[in-house]
Amino acid sequence: MEKTLQILEKLTDDELVEIINIINSYDGSFENLSFFYNDDEFLENFFKTKEDAVRAFLYGDGIRAYNSDYVKFNAYGNVEAVYIGNLAKEIREDYLYDIASWLTGNTGYISIGADFDDKNENAC
Repeated sequence: MEKTLQILEKLTDDELVEIINIINSYDGSFENLSFFYNDDEFLENFFKTKEDAVRAFLYGDGIRAYNSDYVKFNAYGNVEAVYIGNLAKEIREDYLYDIASWLTGNTGYISIGADFDDKNENAC
């Protein structure tokens, strides 16, 4: 697991966040770190009416969330802006060991990507 942790530490912010997306699509283990691309599909999938969407944005981060490329739901179901750099920093500070542990325990179930898989082949 130590080698897996070392590999994770060297990933770019985008790569690290992508791993969270892959793990969450598999089993939702890190759903507290989930985020969504802020587009029409997001609005259609999560809100029944335009009024519901407006309320969620206004009670969340307001215009910052509306203009953000990525968003997430806070504990109250309101929409907040997500900045990849901030999310990656939180992951590095609080979740890197948990991600390495998850990856070590779930080898063979998912493929993170050829580059990561090759580097991590004997890490677990």
